[in-house]
Amino acid sequence: RGFKGPLKTKFGRGMSPRPRPHRKVQWRSMGEMPPTEPDVSGPTWITVSQVMQYVFCPRFVFFLDVLRIPQHEEQHSKVMLGRKVHEERKKINPHYLRKRLGVVSRRFDVELNLPELRLRGIVDEVVELEDGFLAPFDYKFAELPRSTYRKHKVQLALYGLLIREVLKKPVRSGFLCYVRSNSHIQEVPLPPDLIDSACRTIRDAFGVLESGIFPKATPQKNRCLDCAYRNICVQ
Repeated sequence: RGFKGPLKTKFGRGMSPRPRPHRKVQWRSMGEMPPTEPDVSGPTWITVSQVMQYVFCPRFVFFLDVLRIPQHEEQHSKVMLGRKVHEERKKINPHYLRKRLGVVSRRFDVELNLPELRLRGIVDEVVELEDGFLAPFDYKFAELPRSTYRKHKVQLALYGLLIREVLKKPVRSGFLCYVRSNSHIQEVPLPPDLIDSACRTIRDAFGVLESGIFPKATPQKNRCLDCAYRNICVQ
């Protein structure tokens, strides 16, 4: 049915994820020390993008945001093409409404901040539907997968949470547009259990960022093939 009520997560009503105490970085399962000193001062906020990176692999967040090792996105053609798609979408028919989806209005690049969870994000599009619900709409420079990836579900869930709590409008689903599959649009339901799971992921990502402890890698080793840190990560 969508989620309409006030913020209530596993952390309790109106509470932030419990900060982890700052501790000295502990290196586990590493043959050599990484080439830079870690930053364990702890973040004040976390972005939706950082949470997605944690879902991809906890070590990705560690290398990028704790050790501050740049990933050099400009060297990855898919990333740059994806950014180009995001920019061009605003120039092509910006007033076009997706009537098949019941869209009555669109807002681009909506920045939303939620102090209760120390969460912030920029939504590609927030669309208003004819029944009064709002929905996050995100573009993916990818082909339609057999099933929606977990990191994309988490992304939409967190965007939906931000929309509900900041804009004070009900949200029941989000949309993904797969550019490389003829811009196929996939609707993704956002039930309460997905929202709770996404909030737990925020807590886990904060655990890496604030503790500075070298985390376990993702068990899905195929993700390592296209990872920017594969050459310095101990498998």
